[in-house]
Amino acid sequence: NTLVALLLAVGPAVDTTVTVPLEHYLQLTEKKAAATAAPPVAAVVTDQRLSARATAGGTDVEAHFAVDVLASTWSTLCVLKLEPGTQLAELPHVDHATLAPLNGQLCFLSQTPGNYTFDVKLMVRGTRMTAGRDALWSTASFEGEAVPQAEGGWSFVPKKKVVVAEERPPMEPSCPKAVAQLVSTVEGHAQLNVTYYLKLDREQPLSFTAPAGWKVERVFVNGVARKGGLDVVASPSHDTNGTVELQLSRELGVFHLSGRLDLELPKASWPVAQVEAAVNLPAVFEYRRLGGSLEPAEASAGAGIPGKRLGFRQHLVAASAPTVELEYSVELTGRYFTTRREVNGP
Repeated sequence: NTLVALLLAVGPAVDTTVTVPLEHYLQLTEKKAAATAAPPVAAVVTDQRLSARATAGGTDVEAHFAVDVLASTWSTLCVLKLEPGTQLAELPHVDHATLAPLNGQLCFLSQTPGNYTFDVKLMVRGTRMTAGRDALWSTASFEGEAVPQAEGGWSFVPKKKVVVAEERPPMEPSCPKAVAQLVSTVEGHAQLNVTYYLKLDREQPLSFTAPAGWKVERVFVNGVARKGGLDVVASPSHDTNGTVELQLSRELGVFHLSGRLDLELPKASWPVAQVEAAVNLPAVFEYRRLGGSLEPAEASAGAGIPGKRLGFRQHLVAASAPTVELEYSVELTGRYFTTRREVNGP
């Protein structure tokens, strides 16, 4: 080292020769070679962070990379594989470098040494994300479960959405409508059918009170015969709809030339929004309403049912039984009676 310093102080000479020990000469040449040797790698990825968010169509991926370029020659780093179904949503501009797809991978290219950072956005229509040739995966993080694959890369399993079932508030059971059909013969044999149309979302108790003098023949819940009298457990048969049907019978007594009929329907423990009643009575009589809670209404068609058909309706029935009072007498309209008187001589 002292010899070299001395030579530099004297200055260069044209035909100067110096003899140095071999040991010193080797040290000088090794230092020169070390100063001009290429770096072990041209460029390297020093940091990588990935995050993925599941969407309806697949996965949105955001990738952050840090790259160190060491050599002044062109360097290529491939960080992500662009498999079928993967689309580049956003590529940044990087000074002194190029970021572009190359041979099915997303690659970084530069010939300017320095430190580079950039972010990439991709849309992956699937659940698989594969690393590029030069990528680091140790810092990858996903908003879900990332499962490493034996052949390289990761299979991304999105977080399952937790479906919270909102419990529907209990439905208030109701009876929007009841339809009654009463048929009587001239001998007084009467049959009464009443169908209650219900709204409910679970089993509910429902009870009825039969009118005085009427015998309960059968009870149906959603079309199925039930035993146990007029205390039933109503249930929905389809969605929130249900039915209860009552069949009753009674002997009204023989119809006379004129008389009065007091008719009553069963009383339900639930309020009934509307009651429609059709009454078929012997056609030889004419009928006149005297009173009751059931008001006259247009009678629905009753094909095949004998007798004279009368219609009645009542709204908002609660804690009571619908009633109607009728007066009847022989129908004389269109009928003529004649008498013959014999006149004897003067």
